[in-house]
Amino acid sequence: ADELVIEGSGNAGMSILFGNSSEGGIYFSTDGDNNIGSIVYDGTSHYMQFTAGAQTCMRVTDNDANDPQALFATGKYSKPSISFINDPNSGFWSGNSDDIYIGVGGAGKVVLNANTLRPYTDNSIDLGATTERWKNIYTTDLQLSNEGSGGNEVDGTEGTWTIQEG
Repeated sequence: ADELVIEGSGNAGMSILFGNSSEGGIYFSTDGDNNIGSIVYDGTSHYMQFTAGAQTCMRVTDNDANDPQALFATGKYSKPSISFINDPNSGFWSGNSDDIYIGVGGAGKVVLNANTLRPYTDNSIDLGATTERWKNIYTTDLQLSNEGSGGNEVDGTEGTWTIQEG
C-alpha cells in the first residue's frame, strides 16, 4: 500500500501543476470502476470539488477572494448533506431552493426559509419543554389554532384565535 511515499524530516508536500484554464486532480478507482472518487481543482471556475461514489459531495469555491464558500450536496432527511460521524442520519440539508431543513434520527423536523420557521410535519414537534422553556416570545399578533387536532383537552372543541395588543 506504499507505492507513493512523500517523506521529509521537516515539511513535505506534493504539487500538481496545470494550466490556468484546466484542472488538476487526484482520482480514485477500483478494479472494475473508474473514477469512483476524486479531489479536483478547477482552474477556470476556481473551486475544489470532492466526489465519492461518482457523486459530488462538496465543493469549496473562492470565486471572490473575500467570500469563499463550502457548498454541499442537496441531501435528504434520512441522509443530510451536513451530518455527523457518530450520528449520520441527523443534520442539515437543502431540499428546495432557499429552504434549509433540520433532521434528527432520519426524520425531518424543522424547515427554515425566507418567510417561516416551521415544523417539517404538521403537529409533530414541540417548541420548548416543561423543564426547558423559552424565556420570552416577541411577536406582533399571535395566531393560535388547534383545527385538525381532534380538539382541546378541556371540552374537545377546535378553533382559531388571534391575540392582538390593544
